[in-house]
Amino acid sequence: MLEAQSRHGRTVLTTLCVLALLACNRPPEIQHDAVFGPSHGAVGDTLWFSARALDPDGDSVGVRVAWGADDTSGWTGFDVPGKLESLSYVWHDDGYRIVTAQARDIRGALSNWSLGRGVSIGVAPVRPEPPIGPGYVQLDREYAFRAVSRDTSGHERRLRYVFDWGRGKLDTAAVSYPSGDTVIHRHTWRTPGTYEVRVKAITDRVGIPSAWSEPRRVLVDSALGSLIWQYVLGAEVHSSPALDEERGLLYVGCDDFRLYAVTTAGGPVWQFVTSGRVRTTPAVAPDGAVVFGSDDETLYCVGPDGLLRWRHGLADKPGPAPALGPGGAVAIGDESGRIHVRAPDAGEWRSYRTGGRVRCGPAFGADGTVYAGSDDRLLYALTPACSLLWSYPATGRIRGSPAIGAGGTVHFGCDDGAFYAVAPDGGFRWRYKAGGDINCSPAIGADGTVYVGSDDRWFYALDSSGRVRWRFKSDGRIKSSPALGDNGEILFGADGGSFCVLNGWGDLMWDYDAGNDIQTGPVVGSDSTVYLAGTDGRLHALRTGCRLATDAPWPMYRHDARRSARAGGPH
Repeated sequence: MLEAQSRHGRTVLTTLCVLALLACNRPPEIQHDAVFGPSHGAVGDTLWFSARALDPDGDSVGVRVAWGADDTSGWTGFDVPGKLESLSYVWHDDGYRIVTAQARDIRGALSNWSLGRGVSIGVAPVRPEPPIGPGYVQLDREYAFRAVSRDTSGHERRLRYVFDWGRGKLDTAAVSYPSGDTVIHRHTWRTPGTYEVRVKAITDRVGIPSAWSEPRRVLVDSALGSLIWQYVLGAEVHSSPALDEERGLLYVGCDDFRLYAVTTAGGPVWQFVTSGRVRTTPAVAPDGAVVFGSDDETLYCVGPDGLLRWRHGLADKPGPAPALGPGGAVAIGDESGRIHVRAPDAGEWRSYRTGGRVRCGPAFGADGTVYAGSDDRLLYALTPACSLLWSYPATGRIRGSPAIGAGGTVHFGCDDGAFYAVAPDGGFRWRYKAGGDINCSPAIGADGTVYVGSDDRWFYALDSSGRVRWRFKSDGRIKSSPALGDNGEILFGADGGSFCVLNGWGDLMWDYDAGNDIQTGPVVGSDSTVYLAGTDGRLHALRTGCRLATDAPWPMYRHDARRSARAGGPH
């Protein structure tokens, strides 16, 4: 026992005992000498860190954390040693921070500061939009999806991307891309089902992630592109099928002198016999009447029951398709060089004589103007009364039917590979030169992109100023006019029998072998069935997963499923 006396005679034993106890108190420590927490975070986000304090004497302990930049948390409450203590912090500036922790026991002994935890604080990239890609895909086939984000830190940091293909399948890019660049990731699904594809961007090196995008739903179907049914006609077919969905009927002409009516389930209904080959694409009026031409130099109109309603004699074999305008107007060209127009409300027929054969189908503008091209290398604009408004000189014979874009711009191709966009008043807009004849009609998307094929085997996507956005090389000449799907798909056929479906970036999504040349335009039904005809006389119905792009000004050959060839007409 130690005894001591103060100068006042009081015992200071108690004080000495306390000092002795303090001298024996060993300091606490931070377990593993480490702080646990994220290695990166975004400015403004709440980040959580934790540390575990131990005490060799078993004393209660507390923890505090230094956040860097002379900012330290308060102490946690005293608790049993070994308990994980968590603290949060929000950084309001980007940069690199060192986070450390310190412990103290209830008797005031302090540990050393732990080793530092490096934390990168930055600005999160812009949350990407849902990935751009198909919504309906085949099993065991690779598909491309696109995404874009931007770094907003002001440092133009490069970005990496993580794609979530659904059901826990993640794909992280090994390379980084400049801020604002569109990136492409590809994926193959091996199991049918519905998947939700998401993407997020991560700043390179700093590692700050954006929020996940909204998902893009993808249906993986082993039957996509499969044949639903096939109907064999009596001879070659050079007529694009027309669809009357209200009555569930398809119409197609044939070289056996007949117009066929077939149900959308692939069953025969009736045949109307003419005295010549039926190579025109039929057009279906709102009341179900079908207008078509025959090589017997006659334009026919039959009802949906197959009975003749009227006929009109032409001066020669008809062009490839009639057009149906407002108020019951009708227009068609023939190989004598005439453009025949019937005035609205069953008015009289009039004709305008061009300087060459008219081997393209006319089209009606929204105001009733008739546009048609001729082998004399002129595009004509006529009034509903068949008077000339203007003509535009091209460099080649005009074989592709005109398509009318938003604002009334008229688009058409020529047999010398030239493709034109002409203003509604006949003024020049732009011209593009392909490597082969353009004998098909274009489709025009909602954003003004023009899609057209050529005999050079290339399929082109041209922007609204005539510049090439992309092109796709097919296996054969392209005489088939394309159709546009509601998810950005482009559908067309080619010589050799390949029916191709591309996405909006020009990647092949899937194809179908029809067995013979496809020189006609497909027609897209509202139930995602696509109907196409081959030159070998077979009509095919395919399961495609896409519907017609009804927001497009001219989404398929002759504008719509009824083949009216009228701007603003029914889809």
